[in-house]
Amino acid sequence: MSEATHTTELVNGARPPATSDETARAEALRRDSLIWDMTLPGMFSGLNDGATLDRYRAAGYGFVSVTVGNDSTWNASEILRRLATFRTTLKRQPEKFVVVGTASDIERARAQGTLAVSFHLQGTNALEGDLSWVEAFFRLGVTHMLLAYNNKNAVGDGCAERTDAGLSRYGVSLIEEMNRVGMIVDGSHSGYRTTMEAIEVSTRPFIFSHANAAGVFQHYRNIRDDQIEACAASGGVVGITGVGAYLSEDGEASPENVFRHIDHVASLVGARHVGLGFDFITEIDTFAARVGDTADQWPSNNGKPVRFDQFAAPEIVGPVIETMCRQGYSDDDVRQVLGGNFLRVFKAVVG
Repeated sequence: MSEATHTTELVNGARPPATSDETARAEALRRDSLIWDMTLPGMFSGLNDGATLDRYRAAGYGFVSVTVGNDSTWNASEILRRLATFRTTLKRQPEKFVVVGTASDIERARAQGTLAVSFHLQGTNALEGDLSWVEAFFRLGVTHMLLAYNNKNAVGDGCAERTDAGLSRYGVSLIEEMNRVGMIVDGSHSGYRTTMEAIEVSTRPFIFSHANAAGVFQHYRNIRDDQIEACAASGGVVGITGVGAYLSEDGEASPENVFRHIDHVASLVGARHVGLGFDFITEIDTFAARVGDTADQWPSNNGKPVRFDQFAAPEIVGPVIETMCRQGYSDDDVRQVLGGNFLRVFKAVVG
């Protein structure tokens, strides 16, 4: 779907029963496509033994990007320690996982039937104001980095700030360094002006690794249509997240709710600018406690406290594919949304 031709026709919010042909087509696409999840929070998903990543392998994924830190709790030394732990865990299981640094590594992993894994930072505080850390982290497999995490930092405002200031001079220099190194610039969790100015500064495709459409559900973590359009104009991709709190008023992490956000972005800018960044968390109580301890990062949304009790699991990808097939998406469009679009950006920026 390269043009805005699709509309959502879910009846009372529910999927009609799939026909046998639709089920067979969806299963074939799941087996044959590169499935790519741009956000798996490593600090809340029990990755030390690789068990969560095994679920992604079983569900047919070919690539996952793992969070190794965020703005509120991590510094450079802690990021290095966490990177060392994850890299060691993965490298001890070469029959299952490949730590990637280039697009050719991803294609090699797919040919071998292993899961390609790279890393990212949710915020830039771990740099401690020193731009030389960008290349150091990049060489250890950090291939994208969020500018801010809800709150203001040295780069710019986050999406939950009371202000909406744009990029600082340091932020401009940071984006230039990320462009030079080949690290993807990510606007998720960042403020409106911060992202719009970052897109203007960046000479490479820009992404929102995990962000939903405010045009479907108003939440300060979701992005406006003009942000989506600017991202697409850069050649970038919006990764739809499966966090229930960002999907709908009912907070349900359902395939139907995920599809509505996919469809909104695809109808606005074309299917070649949509991807997946489910943001799956297994340790929900731990995450909820962290949110409670950092209340300034998570203010109420439209007067209601933000609740985190539903997260789309990796296995949701099958029903999401089925819904896209039922709603008229072509095989090529489905494959691009599942992973082809993020692979295109990865090749253009990381190499």
